[in-house]
Amino acid sequence: MKVTISDVAKLAGVSTATVSHTINNTRYVSNETKEKVYRAIEELGYTPDASARSFRTGKKKIIGFIVPDIANKFFATMIESVEKYLSANGYQLIIANTRENMDREETNIRLLTAGLVDGLLVASTMEAPSASFPRFTAATIPRGIPAARATAIPSAPTFADTGKPLAISSLTVVSCFLKEVPISP
Repeated sequence: MKVTISDVAKLAGVSTATVSHTINNTRYVSNETKEKVYRAIEELGYTPDASARSFRTGKKKIIGFIVPDIANKFFATMIESVEKYLSANGYQLIIANTRENMDREETNIRLLTAGLVDGLLVASTMEAPSASFPRFTAATIPRGIPAARATAIPSAPTFADTGKPLAISSLTVVSCFLKEVPISP
């Protein structure tokens, strides 16, 4: 059975609110109490429930990245840069490989934007950026989900919602995207 925050609180002899404040650093908790909470966490093997945190904060701290071919060195390098940047800012990356199949691309967009991610990067090789991505934006990506197109085609990839130019380098893709999706703890 999964260990809960209540189990930690009971073992530490504190309230669940104190455990939460200790873990999230949201209010002052004495060093003595923190030590009790962290000992209980370690003893029980407790890990915070990501869905509960997401419910409370409204953020999953996960970005989806849809790529056509993870074996392609260009996309593998881009994935690595994106993941490194996101990780340094407290986010996780979910990667979906479409195998250059438009139906898989559309399915993955729908799946990831159905509540799994806070934002979406899409690298598509299906059609020219002006032809395929706007179709997905209008038909597939729900309003309010920040989405950006990352591509190797130098013909002006843009943010789906804003139309702002999006540079080609993977680091620039991420930093531009995150200006639209501010990272906050």
